[in-house]
Amino acid sequence: MTYRFGLQARFLTLVVVALLLAVLALGSLLQRQWAMRDEVLSLSRESIQRLVVERLREQARAVGANTAEALINPLYNFDLEMIGRIVDDVRAQPDVEYVMVYDSEGAIIHDG
Repeated sequence: MTYRFGLQARFLTLVVVALLLAVLALGSLLQRQWAMRDEVLSLSRESIQRLVVERLREQARAVGANTAEALINPLYNFDLEMIGRIVDDVRAQPDVEYVMVYDSEGAIIHDG
């Protein structure tokens, strides 16, 4: 005895198969979207970190250059009080952890 599906059963089977394929395709797309999102977040995080580090380096160079310029006369006159004031002003900045002043031979003149 052969059992044949009716038209409605064939149509229902076709709809179920199409629905399963659509769900699989959507799942695959969502998985790929999440993977790309994670990759973009990782790259963005690395890029922002590099930018922050470079900005801090530039700021440190600028603070160093300005401090060196401000210390020219006090170092020439060996005015330790003025050197101390300048060092205290620089050290009061939020991004500065410590300040050390060296002479041309590398000897420490002031360590803040």
